[in-house]
Amino acid sequence: MKALIIDNEEDVIQSLRLLITQYCSDIEIVDEARSYQEAKLLLNAYQLDLVFLDIELGDGTGLELLQSVPSRDFEVIFITAHSHYAVQAFQFSAIDYLLKPFYPERLQEAVDRARIGIQQSAKLQQLEVLVENLQSSTMPRRLVLRDMDNIHLFELDDLLYAIAEGSYTRLFFKKDREWLSSKNLKYFEGVLKKGPFFRPHQSYIVNLNHVLRFERVEGGSLVLQTGQHIPVAVRRQKQLVEQLMRLQ
Repeated sequence: MKALIIDNEEDVIQSLRLLITQYCSDIEIVDEARSYQEAKLLLNAYQLDLVFLDIELGDGTGLELLQSVPSRDFEVIFITAHSHYAVQAFQFSAIDYLLKPFYPERLQEAVDRARIGIQQSAKLQQLEVLVENLQSSTMPRRLVLRDMDNIHLFELDDLLYAIAEGSYTRLFFKKDREWLSSKNLKYFEGVLKKGPFFRPHQSYIVNLNHVLRFERVEGGSLVLQTGQHIPVAVRRQKQLVEQLMRLQ
């Protein structure tokens, strides 16, 4: 497994590197980052399996760093001196977290979990590719979304709209269901381009089948059957009207 250590304390990096060398021989530490900015560069430079990530980096946080990654295909083990960060860590799908100072047993447990996560991720990616290939010629009926452990299928007819949240996307479905995906909005624009979906604003994609009306007042907005108002950029209004007319 190729791994990166991100921490702003040199002694912490060296301590963790030594423990990994002694107790996790299959991990190759490809590099180390000591700041938020350096970490951003290295995350783009390497194909990684695992990242050991400090939550507090001085010029930013580990949580902000993960939010800045458009698509994350590596496992994360947070390292921190404060146990209250654990909940936040798991909200970002961290595989585990290590408290400073480090203990060999906890390190081995966390790495074992990472190995399982990497294996599962590889299998899920293979299945996603297969599903995408099968759906490439026609508009898919279902949206395939995955988390760390499972693949979830959502009916595309039930998708109301999607909104960008940084490099993530939050999808809203009927019956008050929603999903936060690590994929960005541009990814979903590509997936949904063959259906009744339209991007009226840089931060939104809307299922036009659930639109009640288009209001031109106050800059323009789409009103959904469920009551939500979705903004429409002025430069996209003409294309929107044309697409709405094609739904007749």
